[in-house]
Amino acid sequence: MGTSEARTRKEKIDPILKQAGWNMDDLSQVIVEIDTKQSDFVKRDYKTFEETFVNNEEKAYADYLLLDSKGDPLAIIEAKKTSKDPITGQRQAEGYADDIKKQTGHEVFIFLTNGNRNLVGRCSVYDLNHEMAYASYLIRLKISDEINPYFLVCYLQTPYGRNQLLLKTRTTAGQYNLNTQGLKSVRLVLPLKKLQDNFILFKQNLDLLIEEYKNRLHYEEILFENLQNSAFQNYLS
Repeated sequence: MGTSEARTRKEKIDPILKQAGWNMDDLSQVIVEIDTKQSDFVKRDYKTFEETFVNNEEKAYADYLLLDSKGDPLAIIEAKKTSKDPITGQRQAEGYADDIKKQTGHEVFIFLTNGNRNLVGRCSVYDLNHEMAYASYLIRLKISDEINPYFLVCYLQTPYGRNQLLLKTRTTAGQYNLNTQGLKSVRLVLPLKKLQDNFILFKQNLDLLIEEYKNRLHYEEILFENLQNSAFQNYLS
């Protein structure tokens, strides 16, 4: 049985926020279980679960709202129990962020987490040619010319690659980490560079086909829904 969302927050996410410098007891910094439907974000009149759960108005509760130095919304954090992929909370978090944007006209950051060690080692390729800043908890990896970076990302997402990363993971106070030394010691089984390039080209073409079929399926679902609505409203003859 996975750890509940409340326990995930208390045992895993709260300590990380505290370590990052956020005061969990200071309502000018962090608000827990904020109602994004009934709060007034322009006036900074923030309502929480305890204040609105008994009324009959529309409500939606985000796990955390982080505030900037002026007390304005900065970021939403959505937590899920450890047995669930945090991506399942993405739509919820996007809904909370949309509520804030409708009032303020500004975007907020969205962070999804469940405190699960399986999040450790997730990676992507950054290939934009301009200056950037990255969070201190991330590892920036520069690889040799003999490795296609996109192939490496795919490799590390395979069961074998994930297992290699998890073997190097360490935990302290319920927080899972992979340091630079552990990452360097991960065993890689890599084919020739040309084969890596061919694989990535094939994958990119396959991804395009998958996306095309997804769009077609979505279009057909819309058509079917419209057809159903027409049938129920006796528009079909």
